[in-house]
Amino acid sequence: MKIILTVLLLILSCYTSQTLSQESSVSWNGIGIWNTNSNKSISIGYVGWSGDQGIAKIEIPDAYYAFNIFQQSTFNNVTKVLTFIAQKFESYGGSTIYAIDCVAWEIVYSTHYNSFYHIGGLVSSQTKDDNVYGNYYTGTNPNGIYRMAIVMGTMVVYGHDSAEYRGSVFDTSNNIFYCATNNFTGLYLKGYTTSFTNVYEKKISFANNVNPVANNPLNLVYDSYSNTIVANVNMYQDNTFLYALGYLDLTSGVISVTKMSGYTSELFATTVVGSTYAYTFACDQSASNFYLYQWNLYTGTFSSHKNYNTPVLAAF
Repeated sequence: MKIILTVLLLILSCYTSQTLSQESSVSWNGIGIWNTNSNKSISIGYVGWSGDQGIAKIEIPDAYYAFNIFQQSTFNNVTKVLTFIAQKFESYGGSTIYAIDCVAWEIVYSTHYNSFYHIGGLVSSQTKDDNVYGNYYTGTNPNGIYRMAIVMGTMVVYGHDSAEYRGSVFDTSNNIFYCATNNFTGLYLKGYTTSFTNVYEKKISFANNVNPVANNPLNLVYDSYSNTIVANVNMYQDNTFLYALGYLDLTSGVISVTKMSGYTSELFATTVVGSTYAYTFACDQSASNFYLYQWNLYTGTFSSHKNYNTPVLAAF
């Protein structure tokens, strides 16, 4: 299985050793991914915090981007390469890993793999070599997660948990890849160095949550400005749900839920953290209306909420 995955994923990092084109003079806030054409194609393009819609720059036909389940994308701010996984509609099924140069807006490579392999939890090391870390499971049972890394063109498997994936993030200050999983005893976070040594393991709990926390993906985000990890926390509220941002304290293993909470029954799809503000793309329960939240990180409070005319599912 390791040999098969090595062949399938060999291409995943081969491009990033090449010299990328310089960043263009186009002004933009971030990069986003969304489904178009009645969810039968994927668009990638610019997203802006001040506007109300994205600008598509490239389209992947006969595919869709999976919502809020297994962290299917990562963006390297150094090389400007977006790596993501598209679920394909072709008769052979399966999925395809794409890398997009988000300066030239070109497909750098694409690698198909069959539906036996479920790859996700992707995070970038944020280096010019663009090492990508992640997880995968095989077959139809997601309760066995394997750790993987693609380093200098070689895929390395370096860990396994009998647990379900709940989130992953790369700490660029300490060069540690963290992954959260949940098993029958609770939620755990493990940390690995770039040489695949397990240097951190702690059971995770929650504090300051006004409602019980649901056992759902946390969509972890690294905040390089404050050297902290932000989680999108899903809580039960009566017969519906409520999302809020939370800060993970690695020393105590506690995610402290903040007052930066959304409206009832709106799902948080993805959060981007800046120096002063954070931005969360969200949608209603039917995924027919989409919104953009702005949070004030200095005060830790809600700033604004507006309709967003593009159904953004991932942003960086």
